[in-house]
Amino acid sequence: MGSKKTSIFTPAFGSETKVMINSTMKTKEVIEQLLHKFMKKLKDTDLPLWERLLQGPSGSIARMFLMDREAEEISCDVAQYIKFNLPLLEKILQRLNEEEEREIQRTVDKYIYEKSIVLQYLNVKTVKKTETTV
Repeated sequence: MGSKKTSIFTPAFGSETKVMINSTMKTKEVIEQLLHKFMKKLKDTDLPLWERLLQGPSGSIARMFLMDREAEEISCDVAQYIKFNLPLLEKILQRLNEEEEREIQRTVDKYIYEKSIVLQYLNVKTVKKTETTV
C-alpha cells in the first residue's frame, strides 16, 4: 500500500507546456510554474501502478516519482526527466543571465555609492586636519 501523501507523478514528454506568466515574475517563479505544470496529482481513487502500466514498459517514455504532499520543491531526480524544448531552455537561460546582470549592476552601484560616502568622509577629515595644523 502507498501513503496518501505520495500521490504525484510526472507525465510523459509532449504534455502541454503553456503557463500563464506576467512581466513582473522573476525567473525562479517562471521555472517553478513550468515544473509544477508538469506534475499531475492523482486522486485518492486512482491506481498509480495502473497509470504507469498504461504508459508502457519503456522507462524513456514515462517515469513515476512519489512526492510528499507538503514538498514544495521538485527533487533533482524528478527535474532531470522533465524535457523542455531547446528554445524554451534558451529563453530561460537568457532570463537568468539578464537577472544576473541586473543583480551584478545593483551590487556594483551599491559599492560605488558606499565608496563615495567613505571618500567624502575622508576628504572632510583630511581638510579639517590640514586646516588645524597650520
